[in-house]
Amino acid sequence: MKLRRIYLVITLFMLCLNCFGHETDFLIAKLFMNCLKEQNFIKAHSLCDESAKSKLSSAALETTWAQVTSKTGKLIQVSDYYREEENDHIAFYFPCQFEGQLLDIKVMITSNNGVGDFSFVSHEDHRDPNTYQLPDYNKSENYYERGIEIKSVDGHVLKGILTVPKSTKQVPVIILVHGSGPNDRDESVGPNKVFKDLAIGLANFGIATIRYDKRTFTYADEYQKGITIRKEVIEDALTAIKLCKTIPQINLNEIYLAGHSLGGMLAPEIAMEAKELKGIILLAANSSPLEDLIYNQYKHLFNLGGTMSKFESDQLKSIKAQVDYTKSNKLSLNSPTDSLLLALPASYWIGLKSYHPVKTFGALKKKCLVLQGEQDYRVPMSDYQVWKNSQSINRDITAISYPKLNHLFIEADASAEEYAKAQHVAYYVIEDIAKWVNGSSPFITTKK
Repeated sequence: MKLRRIYLVITLFMLCLNCFGHETDFLIAKLFMNCLKEQNFIKAHSLCDESAKSKLSSAALETTWAQVTSKTGKLIQVSDYYREEENDHIAFYFPCQFEGQLLDIKVMITSNNGVGDFSFVSHEDHRDPNTYQLPDYNKSENYYERGIEIKSVDGHVLKGILTVPKSTKQVPVIILVHGSGPNDRDESVGPNKVFKDLAIGLANFGIATIRYDKRTFTYADEYQKGITIRKEVIEDALTAIKLCKTIPQINLNEIYLAGHSLGGMLAPEIAMEAKELKGIILLAANSSPLEDLIYNQYKHLFNLGGTMSKFESDQLKSIKAQVDYTKSNKLSLNSPTDSLLLALPASYWIGLKSYHPVKTFGALKKKCLVLQGEQDYRVPMSDYQVWKNSQSINRDITAISYPKLNHLFIEADASAEEYAKAQHVAYYVIEDIAKWVNGSSPFITTKK
């Protein structure tokens, strides 16, 4: 009878392994897997701390491997692994083709970069199609990651990740700036992780990335304190740019910033203040006011069924009233939050009203890349055309639109349900970004 699921859980406590001063979770998992593959159980045992060594001998590990392979046959091939985040751990899955069966070997790495346990699991039985999986273009051997902190002058500390391609020379870097709302470092939307995909993909082209938790993700009560777009987005982006000076692997002449949606709209202002930036990337950036986008998004979703219910019609009227109030001269710092869109404080909307993104973009003397999905119902193509038409003002602009892509640069239709499906940023978008950064992309306006 075939072995369908064998759990071998060996409790290891934490392994202290520091590889060149960087987080090495994937290196530890790969090293541990290589030890098993090569049947070097003494070396595998040496990875354990003193406590684990006292509970598990190399002979016991060898016996366990022999018991498993007596049922599965010899290990023939190990495929590229992928990883999943599980609470405070990272699980690495190595698809292993044995002579008689395909199994995955799961290696758990703790938050302290130690092997927590490993097990044999039936291939794919642990996977949920509605949860995030690493994209096919993930090549873990091409990069490493380590934790960083974005520390603001007023004491806020944001956790983040630096993804660095393995290279003997200094590399370009792109700082990733979120869209509206309290986003995490991966810019997770349902099971999709836009920034994580970008970081993984760009590493294949020798480009580093910095991504971090948004201030309103870490400090949710900031909304009640009268937050502004400067506090929510701009200051932390500027801090992330300054952080680059402390990272020796980064080429300080090749620092870029990529803003998604609202982050893209604010990118010109960030670039005006950050002289270190060589250029900016606008990913589905809105050129029109945020309040107009919100109204149009609701209108689009309410009309998807063909007819609008009375409840939806009443709700849309309420939203329109909030939009009109936001645009009016009645808006002041004393305006009640319940009369404003998304229950955001008046200080937030006042800050947005004083910012003129297209004018700032036109005055910017840096190279710019503008990307837009044509299936994006959140930011319409008309906004993309506004950025694109700024070519006459700023001559160093590359603009590309993609017929099949939505707001997350994922191939999908323009529906609300599309965000509930686990998919990935299209690799050809990542390729276009890499060509632009690496200097091999001419002025482009043709569609993919």
